[in-house]
Amino acid sequence: MSYEASCYQSDLAPRGSILRPPFPLIQPMPLANNRSGKRNVFARTNKYNFRDVTRSNLKDRQDSCFDLMLTQDLLKRNFELVPERFSVGGLSYLVELVVRVIEGYMLDPEAKDDDLAIATVKSVGSFEKRTLITGKSVADVAVVFRGLPSAEAISSFGNCIASKIMEFDSFFDVTCQTAERGFNIVGHMATVRVIVCTLPSNYCKVTPEYHMDLKTLFSNSMTISHTRWFEQFASHPAVRIIVRVVKDIKSRYKGFDSLNPWMIEVLVHYSVTSIPLCSTIVGLAFMRFLMLLSSNALSPVSIGLFDPCNAATRIHGKLSLEEMNSIRQTAQFLLNLMAIGGHKLVLGLDKCSYDVTECGISLNGFSLEPIVPLINEENRDRFDRYLYLLKNKRLPSDNDSLNAQLASQSAEEATDQACCHSPLPEAVSSVPPVDESETIVPVEVESI
Repeated sequence: MSYEASCYQSDLAPRGSILRPPFPLIQPMPLANNRSGKRNVFARTNKYNFRDVTRSNLKDRQDSCFDLMLTQDLLKRNFELVPERFSVGGLSYLVELVVRVIEGYMLDPEAKDDDLAIATVKSVGSFEKRTLITGKSVADVAVVFRGLPSAEAISSFGNCIASKIMEFDSFFDVTCQTAERGFNIVGHMATVRVIVCTLPSNYCKVTPEYHMDLKTLFSNSMTISHTRWFEQFASHPAVRIIVRVVKDIKSRYKGFDSLNPWMIEVLVHYSVTSIPLCSTIVGLAFMRFLMLLSSNALSPVSIGLFDPCNAATRIHGKLSLEEMNSIRQTAQFLLNLMAIGGHKLVLGLDKCSYDVTECGISLNGFSLEPIVPLINEENRDRFDRYLYLLKNKRLPSDNDSLNAQLASQSAEEATDQACCHSPLPEAVSSVPPVDESETIVPVEVESI
Protein backbone atom coordinates (compact mmCIF):
# COMPACT_ATOMS: atom_id res chain seq x y z
CA MET A 1 0.00 0.00 0.00
CA SER A 2 1.36 3.43 -0.90
CA TYR A 3 2.14 6.13 1.65
CA GLU A 4 -0.81 8.26 0.64
CA ALA A 5 -3.28 5.38 0.86
CA SER A 6 -1.98 4.25 4.25
CA CYS A 7 -1.66 7.78 5.62
CA TYR A 8 -5.22 8.82 5.07
CA GLN A 9 -7.18 5.96 6.56
CA SER A 10 -9.71 6.42 9.32
CA ASP A 11 -11.04 4.18 12.02
CA LEU A 12 -14.41 5.95 11.98
CA ALA A 13 -15.07 6.84 8.34
CA PRO A 14 -13.49 6.07 4.98
CA ARG A 15 -10.81 8.54 4.02
CA GLY A 16 -9.82 9.44 0.50
CA SER A 17 -6.26 9.96 -0.61
CA ILE A 18 -5.07 13.54 -0.52
CA LEU A 19 -5.72 15.33 -3.81
CA ARG A 20 -3.18 17.78 -5.09
CA PRO A 21 -3.72 21.33 -6.38
CA PRO A 22 -4.10 21.74 -10.15
CA PHE A 23 -0.38 21.60 -10.88
CA PRO A 24 2.11 18.70 -10.80
CA LEU A 25 3.62 17.96 -7.42
CA ILE A 26 6.28 15.60 -6.08
CA GLN A 27 4.72 12.40 -4.80
CA PRO A 28 5.60 11.33 -1.25
CA MET A 29 7.91 8.34 -1.15
CA PRO A 30 6.81 5.00 0.38
CA LEU A 31 7.49 4.09 3.97
CA ALA A 32 10.79 2.58 5.04
CA ASN A 33 12.20 1.07 8.23
CA ASN A 34 14.93 2.86 10.12
CA ARG A 35 17.62 1.33 12.33
CA SER A 36 15.38 1.29 15.40
CA GLY A 37 12.93 -1.01 13.62
CA LYS A 38 10.11 1.55 13.67
CA ARG A 39 8.40 2.76 10.54
CA ASN A 40 9.62 6.20 9.56
CA VAL A 41 6.82 8.19 7.96
CA PHE A 42 9.25 10.74 6.55
CA ALA A 43 11.63 8.31 4.81
CA ARG A 44 12.66 9.54 1.37
CA THR A 45 14.67 8.43 -1.63
CA ASN A 46 16.68 10.44 -4.15
CA LYS A 47 14.36 9.75 -7.09
CA TYR A 48 12.05 12.65 -7.90
CA ASN A 49 10.55 12.38 -11.34
CA PHE A 50 7.89 15.07 -10.85
CA ARG A 51 8.44 18.79 -11.27
CA ASP A 52 6.67 21.18 -8.93
CA VAL A 53 6.14 24.64 -10.39
CA THR A 54 5.89 26.24 -6.95
CA ARG A 55 9.27 24.85 -5.86
CA SER A 56 11.54 25.98 -8.67
CA ASN A 57 15.24 25.24 -8.11
CA LEU A 58 14.58 23.64 -4.72
CA LYS A 59 17.75 21.60 -4.79
CA ASP A 60 19.78 24.76 -5.31
CA ARG A 61 17.97 26.48 -2.44
CA GLN A 62 18.48 23.80 0.18
CA ASP A 63 21.88 25.10 1.22
CA SER A 64 21.18 28.81 0.61
CA CYS A 65 21.83 31.38 3.31
CA PHE A 66 18.22 32.57 3.30
CA ASP A 67 16.81 29.09 4.00
CA LEU A 68 19.27 28.56 6.85
CA MET A 69 18.43 31.96 8.32
CA LEU A 70 14.69 31.37 7.90
CA THR A 71 14.93 27.97 9.60
CA GLN A 72 16.87 29.43 12.54
CA ASP A 73 14.34 32.27 12.93
CA LEU A 74 11.45 29.81 12.79
CA LEU A 75 13.01 27.72 15.55
CA LYS A 76 13.61 30.87 17.58
CA ARG A 77 10.02 32.02 17.15
CA ASN A 78 8.74 28.55 18.04
CA PHE A 79 10.75 28.69 21.27
CA GLU A 80 9.01 31.97 22.12
CA LEU A 81 5.55 30.57 21.31
CA VAL A 82 5.84 27.45 23.47
CA PRO A 83 3.66 28.00 26.58
CA GLU A 84 5.39 28.53 29.88
CA ARG A 85 5.79 25.67 32.28
CA PHE A 86 3.49 26.86 35.06
CA SER A 87 0.61 27.67 32.67
CA VAL A 88 0.83 24.27 31.00
CA GLY A 89 1.02 22.58 34.39
CA GLY A 90 -2.17 24.26 35.63
CA LEU A 91 -4.02 23.47 32.42
CA SER A 92 -2.83 19.85 32.46
CA TYR A 93 -4.00 19.43 36.05
CA LEU A 94 -7.46 20.85 35.22
CA VAL A 95 -7.78 18.56 32.18
CA GLU A 96 -6.83 15.57 34.32
CA LEU A 97 -9.43 16.53 36.91
CA VAL A 98 -12.18 16.91 34.30
CA VAL A 99 -11.38 13.59 32.62
CA ARG A 100 -11.15 11.78 35.97
CA VAL A 101 -14.49 13.15 37.18
CA ILE A 102 -16.26 12.33 33.90
CA GLU A 103 -14.87 8.79 33.95
CA GLY A 104 -16.09 8.41 37.52
CA TYR A 105 -19.53 9.62 36.44
CA MET A 106 -19.46 7.12 33.54
CA LEU A 107 -18.71 4.20 35.89
CA ASP A 108 -21.10 5.31 38.63
CA PRO A 109 -23.58 2.43 39.29
CA GLU A 110 -26.33 4.82 40.39
CA ALA A 111 -29.29 5.13 38.06
CA LYS A 112 -29.03 8.05 35.66
CA ASP A 113 -30.76 9.38 32.60
CA ASP A 114 -30.25 7.16 29.54
CA ASP A 115 -29.46 10.19 27.40
CA LEU A 116 -26.56 11.08 29.72
CA ALA A 117 -24.96 7.63 29.52
CA ILE A 118 -21.34 8.18 28.42
CA ALA A 119 -19.64 5.97 25.85
CA THR A 120 -16.13 7.46 26.00
CA VAL A 121 -14.18 10.57 26.93
CA LYS A 122 -11.00 11.80 25.23
CA SER A 123 -8.75 14.83 25.33
CA VAL A 124 -8.66 16.55 21.92
CA GLY A 125 -7.60 19.83 20.35
CA SER A 126 -4.36 21.77 20.37
CA PHE A 127 -3.45 20.74 23.92
CA GLU A 128 -3.52 17.04 23.03
CA LYS A 129 -1.68 17.65 19.73
CA ARG A 130 0.98 19.73 21.54
CA THR A 131 0.48 22.72 19.23
CA LEU A 132 -0.74 25.11 21.92
CA ILE A 133 0.78 28.61 21.78
CA THR A 134 1.53 30.95 24.65
CA GLY A 135 -1.35 33.01 25.94
CA LYS A 136 -3.94 30.32 25.12
CA SER A 137 -4.65 28.38 28.31
CA VAL A 138 -7.59 26.49 26.83
CA ALA A 139 -7.91 22.72 26.35
CA ASP A 140 -10.65 20.57 24.80
CA VAL A 141 -12.23 17.36 26.07
CA ALA A 142 -14.71 15.41 23.92
CA VAL A 143 -17.48 13.44 25.66
CA VAL A 144 -19.42 10.93 23.55
CA PHE A 145 -22.92 10.20 24.90
CA ARG A 146 -24.80 7.04 24.04
CA GLY A 147 -28.05 8.97 23.87
CA LEU A 148 -29.03 12.40 22.63
CA PRO A 149 -29.13 14.80 25.61
CA SER A 150 -31.09 18.03 25.46
CA ALA A 151 -29.69 21.48 26.16
CA GLU A 152 -31.04 21.44 29.74
CA ALA A 153 -29.55 18.01 30.41
CA ILE A 154 -26.14 19.20 29.14
CA SER A 155 -26.28 22.26 31.40
CA SER A 156 -27.17 20.16 34.47
CA PHE A 157 -24.40 17.69 33.58
CA GLY A 158 -21.88 20.53 33.42
CA ASN A 159 -22.92 21.88 36.82
CA CYS A 160 -22.63 18.37 38.25
CA ILE A 161 -19.09 17.99 36.89
CA ALA A 162 -18.06 21.40 38.26
CA SER A 163 -19.41 20.59 41.72
CA LYS A 164 -17.63 17.21 41.81
CA ILE A 165 -14.35 18.86 40.80
CA MET A 166 -14.61 21.25 43.74
CA GLU A 167 -15.43 18.32 46.03
CA PHE A 168 -12.37 16.45 44.80
CA ASP A 169 -10.07 19.48 45.22
CA SER A 170 -11.45 22.10 47.60
CA PHE A 171 -8.69 24.59 46.69
CA PHE A 172 -9.69 24.52 43.02
CA ASP A 173 -12.58 26.94 42.38
CA VAL A 174 -14.25 26.34 39.00
CA THR A 175 -17.51 27.41 37.38
CA CYS A 176 -19.59 26.00 34.53
CA GLN A 177 -20.52 28.17 31.55
CA THR A 178 -22.83 27.07 28.75
CA ALA A 179 -21.30 27.23 25.27
CA GLU A 180 -22.40 26.53 21.71
CA ARG A 181 -20.52 23.22 21.46
CA GLY A 182 -21.20 22.07 25.03
CA PHE A 183 -20.02 23.77 28.22
CA ASN A 184 -16.83 25.25 29.66
CA ILE A 185 -15.18 24.48 32.99
CA VAL A 186 -13.55 27.80 33.86
CA GLY A 187 -10.81 27.96 36.47
CA HIS A 188 -8.66 30.79 37.75
CA MET A 189 -5.92 30.50 35.11
CA ALA A 190 -7.16 27.79 32.74
CA THR A 191 -10.30 26.73 30.88
CA VAL A 192 -11.44 23.32 29.66
CA ARG A 193 -14.02 23.24 26.90
CA VAL A 194 -16.14 20.08 27.10
CA ILE A 195 -17.38 19.18 23.61
CA VAL A 196 -20.60 17.20 23.46
CA CYS A 197 -20.73 14.35 20.94
CA THR A 198 -23.10 11.50 20.26
CA LEU A 199 -23.16 8.23 18.35
CA PRO A 200 -23.75 8.49 14.57
CA SER A 201 -26.91 6.41 14.92
CA ASN A 202 -28.54 9.28 16.83
CA TYR A 203 -28.18 11.89 14.09
CA CYS A 204 -31.57 11.02 12.61
CA LYS A 205 -33.24 11.68 15.99
CA VAL A 206 -32.09 15.29 16.35
CA THR A 207 -34.85 17.81 17.03
CA PRO A 208 -33.79 21.44 16.57
CA GLU A 209 -36.07 22.68 19.38
CA TYR A 210 -34.61 20.39 22.09
CA HIS A 211 -31.21 19.19 20.93
CA MET A 212 -27.98 20.65 19.67
CA ASP A 213 -27.67 21.57 16.01
CA LEU A 214 -26.88 18.60 13.76
CA LYS A 215 -23.95 20.38 12.09
CA THR A 216 -22.48 21.19 15.48
CA LEU A 217 -22.80 17.57 16.63
CA PHE A 218 -21.10 16.32 13.47
CA SER A 219 -18.32 18.90 13.82
CA ASN A 220 -17.79 17.91 17.46
CA SER A 221 -17.51 14.25 16.51
CA MET A 222 -14.94 15.04 13.82
CA THR A 223 -12.58 16.58 16.40
CA ILE A 224 -11.87 13.07 17.72
CA SER A 225 -10.97 11.86 14.23
CA HIS A 226 -8.77 14.92 13.67
CA THR A 227 -6.84 14.27 16.87
CA ARG A 228 -6.30 10.59 16.05
CA TRP A 229 -5.12 11.44 12.54
CA PHE A 230 -2.69 14.06 13.79
CA GLU A 231 -1.23 11.76 16.45
CA GLN A 232 -0.75 8.97 13.93
CA PHE A 233 0.51 10.78 10.83
CA ALA A 234 1.50 14.36 11.70
CA SER A 235 3.59 13.90 14.82
CA HIS A 236 6.82 15.08 13.18
CA PRO A 237 8.46 17.99 15.05
CA ALA A 238 8.57 20.09 11.87
CA VAL A 239 4.78 19.88 11.54
CA ARG A 240 4.24 21.02 15.13
CA ILE A 241 6.70 23.91 14.80
CA ILE A 242 5.12 25.28 11.61
CA VAL A 243 1.57 24.81 12.91
CA ARG A 244 2.44 26.79 16.02
CA VAL A 245 4.04 29.61 13.98
CA VAL A 246 1.15 29.75 11.49
CA LYS A 247 -1.37 30.02 14.33
CA ASP A 248 0.54 33.02 15.63
CA ILE A 249 0.61 34.58 12.13
CA LYS A 250 -3.13 34.02 11.83
CA SER A 251 -3.74 35.97 15.04
CA ARG A 252 -1.74 38.96 13.71
CA TYR A 253 -3.02 39.20 10.13
CA LYS A 254 -6.71 39.69 9.48
CA GLY A 255 -6.67 37.97 6.09
CA PHE A 256 -6.02 34.57 7.71
CA ASP A 257 -8.97 34.72 10.11
CA SER A 258 -10.94 32.15 8.12
CA LEU A 259 -8.18 29.51 8.39
CA ASN A 260 -9.24 27.00 11.04
CA PRO A 261 -6.73 24.78 12.90
CA TRP A 262 -7.69 21.69 10.91
CA MET A 263 -6.98 23.38 7.56
CA ILE A 264 -3.62 24.61 8.89
CA GLU A 265 -2.63 21.13 10.10
CA VAL A 266 -3.51 19.37 6.83
CA LEU A 267 -1.76 21.98 4.68
CA VAL A 268 1.35 22.01 6.88
CA HIS A 269 1.52 18.21 6.92
CA TYR A 270 1.25 18.15 3.14
CA SER A 271 3.92 20.85 2.82
CA VAL A 272 6.35 18.89 5.00
CA THR A 273 5.79 15.55 3.28
CA SER A 274 5.99 16.92 -0.27
CA ILE A 275 9.59 18.18 -0.09
CA PRO A 276 12.88 16.31 0.39
CA LEU A 277 14.07 15.69 3.93
CA CYS A 278 16.99 18.05 4.58
CA SER A 279 18.50 20.25 7.28
CA THR A 280 16.33 23.24 6.29
CA ILE A 281 13.05 21.34 6.05
CA VAL A 282 11.32 23.73 8.47
CA GLY A 283 12.11 26.82 6.39
CA LEU A 284 11.32 25.15 3.07
CA ALA A 285 8.03 23.72 4.34
CA PHE A 286 7.00 27.12 5.68
CA MET A 287 7.69 28.69 2.28
CA ARG A 288 5.83 25.81 0.64
CA PHE A 289 2.81 26.48 2.87
CA LEU A 290 2.64 30.15 1.84
CA MET A 291 3.15 29.19 -1.82
CA LEU A 292 0.19 26.83 -1.70
CA LEU A 293 -2.06 29.54 -0.31
CA SER A 294 -0.80 32.17 -2.75
CA SER A 295 -1.24 29.90 -5.80
CA ASN A 296 -5.02 29.56 -5.38
CA ALA A 297 -4.84 26.12 -3.79
CA LEU A 298 -7.90 27.17 -1.76
CA SER A 299 -10.24 28.49 -4.43
CA PRO A 300 -13.56 27.34 -5.90
CA VAL A 301 -11.90 26.39 -9.20
CA SER A 302 -9.09 24.44 -7.52
CA ILE A 303 -9.22 20.75 -6.70
CA GLY A 304 -7.44 21.55 -3.45
CA LEU A 305 -6.99 18.93 -0.75
CA PHE A 306 -9.58 16.39 0.30
CA ASP A 307 -10.30 16.12 4.00
CA PRO A 308 -8.36 13.03 5.15
CA CYS A 309 -11.07 12.28 7.74
CA ASN A 310 -14.02 12.84 5.41
CA ALA A 311 -13.42 11.87 1.80
CA ALA A 312 -16.64 13.50 0.62
CA THR A 313 -15.52 17.06 1.38
CA ARG A 314 -12.54 19.33 0.79
CA ILE A 315 -10.83 21.22 3.57
CA HIS A 316 -11.82 24.59 2.06
CA GLY A 317 -15.37 23.64 1.11
CA LYS A 318 -16.99 25.85 3.77
CA LEU A 319 -15.06 29.01 2.88
CA SER A 320 -16.83 31.83 1.09
CA LEU A 321 -15.46 33.49 -2.02
CA GLU A 322 -14.34 36.56 -0.05
CA GLU A 323 -12.49 34.40 2.48
CA MET A 324 -10.68 32.43 -0.23
CA ASN A 325 -9.60 35.62 -1.96
CA SER A 326 -8.49 37.17 1.33
CA ILE A 327 -6.30 34.15 2.14
CA ARG A 328 -4.70 34.25 -1.32
CA GLN A 329 -3.99 37.98 -1.24
CA THR A 330 -2.56 37.85 2.29
CA ALA A 331 -0.25 34.94 1.42
CA GLN A 332 0.99 36.79 -1.67
CA PHE A 333 1.62 39.92 0.39
CA LEU A 334 3.62 37.98 2.99
CA LEU A 335 5.72 36.28 0.29
CA ASN A 336 6.49 39.67 -1.24
CA LEU A 337 7.38 41.00 2.21
CA MET A 338 9.77 38.10 2.76
CA ALA A 339 11.31 38.71 -0.67
CA ILE A 340 12.36 42.25 0.32
CA GLY A 341 13.88 41.14 3.63
CA GLY A 342 10.91 41.26 5.99
CA HIS A 343 10.71 37.63 7.07
CA LYS A 344 11.28 38.58 10.73
CA LEU A 345 8.30 40.89 10.52
CA VAL A 346 6.21 38.04 9.11
CA LEU A 347 7.27 35.62 11.85
CA GLY A 348 6.76 38.18 14.62
CA LEU A 349 10.38 38.53 15.70
CA ASP A 350 10.25 42.22 14.72
CA LYS A 351 7.23 43.70 16.44
CA CYS A 352 4.78 45.91 14.56
CA SER A 353 1.86 47.76 16.13
CA TYR A 354 -0.40 47.52 13.06
CA ASP A 355 -1.42 45.07 10.35
CA VAL A 356 0.94 45.73 7.44
CA THR A 357 -1.42 43.99 5.00
CA GLU A 358 -4.02 46.72 5.58
CA CYS A 359 -1.71 49.75 5.82
CA GLY A 360 1.21 48.80 3.55
CA ILE A 361 4.91 49.06 4.37
CA SER A 362 8.17 50.47 3.01
CA LEU A 363 11.29 48.39 3.63
CA ASN A 364 14.82 48.35 2.17
CA GLY A 365 13.90 50.78 -0.59
CA PHE A 366 10.77 48.85 -1.61
CA SER A 367 7.16 49.80 -0.97
CA LEU A 368 4.26 47.35 -0.69
CA GLU A 369 0.78 48.73 -1.18
CA PRO A 370 -2.02 47.61 1.15
CA ILE A 371 -4.30 44.81 0.05
CA VAL A 372 -7.37 45.93 -1.90
CA PRO A 373 -10.23 43.38 -1.81
CA LEU A 374 -10.93 41.96 -5.24
CA ILE A 375 -14.61 41.32 -4.56
CA ASN A 376 -16.86 44.23 -3.61
CA GLU A 377 -20.53 45.17 -3.88
CA GLU A 378 -20.18 46.29 -7.47
CA ASN A 379 -18.78 43.07 -8.94
CA ARG A 380 -20.29 40.66 -6.44
CA ASP A 381 -23.12 39.65 -8.80
CA ARG A 382 -20.66 38.86 -11.58
CA PHE A 383 -18.63 36.53 -9.34
CA ASP A 384 -21.79 34.85 -8.06
CA ARG A 385 -22.93 34.20 -11.62
CA TYR A 386 -19.51 32.83 -12.52
CA LEU A 387 -19.59 30.40 -9.58
CA TYR A 388 -23.15 29.38 -10.44
CA LEU A 389 -22.15 28.56 -14.01
CA LEU A 390 -19.04 26.81 -12.75
CA LYS A 391 -20.98 24.59 -10.35
CA ASN A 392 -23.47 23.68 -13.07
CA LYS A 393 -20.63 22.91 -15.50
CA ARG A 394 -21.73 25.42 -18.08
CA LEU A 395 -18.34 27.05 -18.56
CA PRO A 396 -16.19 25.71 -21.43
CA SER A 397 -13.19 23.78 -20.19
CA ASP A 398 -9.87 23.23 -21.93
CA ASN A 399 -11.10 19.95 -23.42
CA ASP A 400 -14.25 21.63 -24.71
CA SER A 401 -12.25 24.35 -26.44
CA LEU A 402 -9.90 21.74 -27.93
CA ASN A 403 -12.83 19.70 -29.21
CA ALA A 404 -14.40 22.81 -30.70
CA GLN A 405 -11.13 23.67 -32.44
CA LEU A 406 -10.81 20.17 -33.86
CA ALA A 407 -14.44 20.27 -34.99
CA SER A 408 -13.89 23.57 -36.81
CA GLN A 409 -10.75 22.19 -38.49
CA SER A 410 -12.59 19.07 -39.64
CA ALA A 411 -15.42 21.23 -40.95
CA GLU A 412 -12.97 23.34 -42.97
CA GLU A 413 -11.32 20.21 -44.37
CA ALA A 414 -14.70 18.80 -45.36
CA THR A 415 -15.58 22.06 -47.11
CA ASP A 416 -12.31 22.10 -49.03
CA GLN A 417 -12.77 18.50 -50.09
CA ALA A 418 -16.30 19.22 -51.30
CA CYS A 419 -15.05 22.19 -53.29
CA CYS A 420 -12.41 20.05 -55.01
CA HIS A 421 -14.95 17.49 -56.30
CA SER A 422 -17.64 19.98 -57.36
CA PRO A 423 -17.69 21.38 -60.99
CA LEU A 424 -16.07 24.75 -61.48
CA PRO A 425 -18.54 27.62 -61.87
CA GLU A 426 -18.57 29.70 -65.05
CA ALA A 427 -16.35 32.73 -65.02
CA VAL A 428 -18.16 35.98 -64.55
CA SER A 429 -16.76 38.98 -66.44
CA SER A 430 -17.71 42.62 -66.39
CA VAL A 431 -17.03 42.92 -70.14
CA PRO A 432 -20.25 42.59 -72.21
CA PRO A 433 -20.40 39.62 -74.63
CA VAL A 434 -19.41 40.17 -78.27
CA ASP A 435 -22.17 40.15 -80.89
CA GLU A 436 -20.99 37.99 -83.82
CA SER A 437 -23.40 39.72 -86.24
CA GLU A 438 -21.53 42.95 -85.96
CA THR A 439 -18.49 43.60 -88.18
CA ILE A 440 -15.30 44.43 -86.42
CA VAL A 441 -13.27 47.08 -88.24
CA PRO A 442 -9.58 47.11 -87.44
CA VAL A 443 -8.13 50.42 -86.34
CA GLU A 444 -4.80 51.60 -87.69
CA VAL A 445 -2.42 53.16 -85.22
CA GLU A 446 -0.26 55.97 -86.58
CA SER A 447 3.38 55.79 -85.67
CA ILE A 448 4.80 58.79 -83.89
